[in-house]
Amino acid sequence: MAFIQTLIIDDEELARNRVKRFLKNYDDFNVIGEAKNGADAINKIKTLKPDLLFLDIQMPDLSGFQVLSQAGMKQFPLIVFVTAFSKFALKAFDFYALDYLVKPFDKERFDRCIRQILLRYKQNEQSDLNKQIMALLAQSESQQHLESIRLKQDAIWITLQVQDVIYFEAYGNYLRVHLENENHLHRQTMNELESQLDPKRFVRIHRSLMVNRAFIKQIKYVKNNEYHVLLINGQELKSGRHYRDQVEKLLVN
Repeated sequence: MAFIQTLIIDDEELARNRVKRFLKNYDDFNVIGEAKNGADAINKIKTLKPDLLFLDIQMPDLSGFQVLSQAGMKQFPLIVFVTAFSKFALKAFDFYALDYLVKPFDKERFDRCIRQILLRYKQNEQSDLNKQIMALLAQSESQQHLESIRLKQDAIWITLQVQDVIYFEAYGNYLRVHLENENHLHRQTMNELESQLDPKRFVRIHRSLMVNRAFIKQIKYVKNNEYHVLLINGQELKSGRHYRDQVEKLLVN
């Protein structure tokens, strides 16, 4: 677990020192700063971005509640209010305070507070880790491309590997899947299929034709932005004028 970056805010030096002294018993905390009034607290919250605040409620210029309201934080750190008055407890928990220490607190009470902080911090870390994992999984899924096609042929379901397809040819809402020695009809539109295939493997050369790059032998310019794409099986496909850019990228690559 990373250090919990801690900011201590209290107008009383003795109170700040007490918190620092008790924190020295734990290796998980790094005191990154102190503030002795509300204005200084707001400035240090903005610049230091602490994970944890020990925050006095009654200070000469601003209350602890005003500090939180004016700090402009998008996400609150963990908050432990420290005060000589118990009457603010209910309001403190309106700010989702983790704990509320009433002065003078002893080490046993402080240790109990620390246990809560460590538990919550670990929960937050796990939650952040889960979010990162889910984001990576979502990214991974978005980067996955179609590797096989399952289609029905003479009442039998068969699976074709995309890498074996020479090219796809559109027939309305169907596609003719051309392989080396056979072809099959597959119910899907060209646009749908194009969105699922790896663009590094297949290229659309015509509104009705999508070709496997691995099977292209030669590309010849004809006229009017049209090309003839010669395949390694001897077939020759004509590109569409509107797909000139896609074909010319093949010439570069």
